[in-house]
Amino acid sequence: MECNQKSIIYYGEEKIFQGRDYNNKIAWIDLSGEISRKQNTLINFYKDKNEIRVNKNNENNVLSNNIKNVIVNELVEGKLVEIEVITNKSRYSSKIKFKLEYTKI
Repeated sequence: MECNQKSIIYYGEEKIFQGRDYNNKIAWIDLSGEISRKQNTLINFYKDKNEIRVNKNNENNVLSNNIKNVIVNELVEGKLVEIEVITNKSRYSSKIKFKLEYTKI
């Protein structure tokens, strides 16, 4: 996330990360499955259309489609998160781990 890691908040139930960018504007990573209308959303998983989207500067663009699900696992609460992206077309998935300092709400 293009922000100060000490400002990151993770809303676990909703699977949403919130932080502040270097211009002190709120930035979002929304993996909830719902469409995000929040400005400055860096990544948004929209389950109804199987899409990963971005919404910066009021431009809501599709980055990837055929995404079946996005799973967020906290490996170490407040310190280590694993995000798994599962495709719709095959049994393929990809995982990435982020070492972050965040506050969970």
